[in-house]
Amino acid sequence: VLTITLAQRPTKTPRILLIQYCIMVLTAFAIYSIHFLDRSLLIIDPISLTRIILAFVGVNFIIHMPIRDPSWDSKDIGDFKKSPSSELRSPEDNLSLFNFWTMIWVNPLASISLKRDITEADVWQLPFDFQHNRLYIAFTELQGRLLTCLIEANGLDLTISTVLAITEKVLEVTNIRLTSKLYQSLDRGDPTEAVYWCLVMLCLDTIRQLSKTTSSWYCRKSYERSRGETFIGLFSKLLTRAVPGSDVTEKGPLEATHAQDDQPRSFFARLFRRKPKTVAEVSSQPASNAKVVNLVRGDTYEISQRFWDFSRLVSQPIKIIFTMYYLVDIMGWPSSVGFGLMIVFFTFNSFLVKLLIKLERQRTAYS
Repeated sequence: VLTITLAQRPTKTPRILLIQYCIMVLTAFAIYSIHFLDRSLLIIDPISLTRIILAFVGVNFIIHMPIRDPSWDSKDIGDFKKSPSSELRSPEDNLSLFNFWTMIWVNPLASISLKRDITEADVWQLPFDFQHNRLYIAFTELQGRLLTCLIEANGLDLTISTVLAITEKVLEVTNIRLTSKLYQSLDRGDPTEAVYWCLVMLCLDTIRQLSKTTSSWYCRKSYERSRGETFIGLFSKLLTRAVPGSDVTEKGPLEATHAQDDQPRSFFARLFRRKPKTVAEVSSQPASNAKVVNLVRGDTYEISQRFWDFSRLVSQPIKIIFTMYYLVDIMGWPSSVGFGLMIVFFTFNSFLVKLLIKLERQRTAYS
């Protein structure tokens, strides 16, 4: 791995090498942990220790390298060390992994918020991958139903955010089990093992925080992109189906009906004319542009919100399963009574959610 690093001399973050270095560090830590717990760690090999130190140094260098190619033009990208401006893109387009994980690029906005209210001129433009003109060009190349195209366009982001969210939730409940190990070692009067479990919990919590930050960013990415893509898809259908100049399109069905009723009729037309349609019958007619725009706006945010909540929807049940396992392992089967009550409450809440969805659909139908 070191030979490949020296030969290629990467100028931006080499993701494959970062994964390899992390695997080397975690593998060595796991091996020494097994020997430590088995009381068989008699001596540490200097060569192996040197290899671990070099891998750790490699990880440290890689996370400080820019994610974006430094040879590319960056004049229109904001610098998190300077004051933010709406004329520049977000610094997210030109960060290192260290700056991204520590969220240090948000400091300019946080500093302004301490002094005064943040205005539109203080907020950077969206990153390059979030801008709607590029989304429109890329999204129009996809064919099929709208939901299928949205999943195809954002499937990778959803997968990454879901995997990282699951990792975060599992590591969060794992600390419960490790805390019991820490207390057991303290009860036995073994400070060395207690320090070891503290280090393990610190490492796992670091990985959990990194997973949480990265998962949140990918959730935001899928939310922003799906929102723009849904706007594009729905409004394109609206524009292609609307007939410019027609009474129904410009005035709406109810106004168009009244406009036609006010027109002068001949004697035979007034004799044999039909009665005007009721509001219930008119509701089956095409909606006006204003109503369609309001419906599209509401549906767009509803759809994009589902993309934001997808990782949470998948990770929460997994967290509950691991929590049940750890609590039963620590406290025994009587602790499962609380989970039984939780299942009863979830069942009751599901009926309330169905009622809420029904009321929401009725509200949308009358809006």
